[in-house]
Amino acid sequence: SGTLVFDLPADHGSIRYAPNLDGTSIGGWRFNAQTIPAAAPAAAESVPGADATAVVDQYYQDLNNHDYWAAWQIGGSNLSAGSGYSAWKAGYATTSYVDASTSLNSDGSVQVSITATQTDGSVKTYSGTYTVQSGMIASANIQQLS
Repeated sequence: SGTLVFDLPADHGSIRYAPNLDGTSIGGWRFNAQTIPAAAPAAAESVPGADATAVVDQYYQDLNNHDYWAAWQIGGSNLSAGSGYSAWKAGYATTSYVDASTSLNSDGSVQVSITATQTDGSVKTYSGTYTVQSGMIASANIQQLS
């Protein structure tokens, strides 16, 4: 037990423990650091769920980076309907790139508009909301539009 301190170029992401020669991860951690100014205004502190959009944005960044394990850890596991990591990851096999536009709703949920470009060049669009709790995506209500 103890404390590890990492000086990293990003304020959120994942660290994987992969001591095997084949690069297989046997553990990992998600981090989401917050830098708080010494004299932060009270209004900035009172915005509920202000970092919820950052969590959803990170989820899509992880998907676009094909870092599926990181996306799984930040909430993909809660979106898999119990199918498990391999089946969930396979669901992105024909997705080339995802453009997601997020905004915070008054109830703290994250509104998202998604354009998913497939490997064959076709495009699928989606819209819906994510619920973020304790820095992770807890649930989603996403509908395919086209």
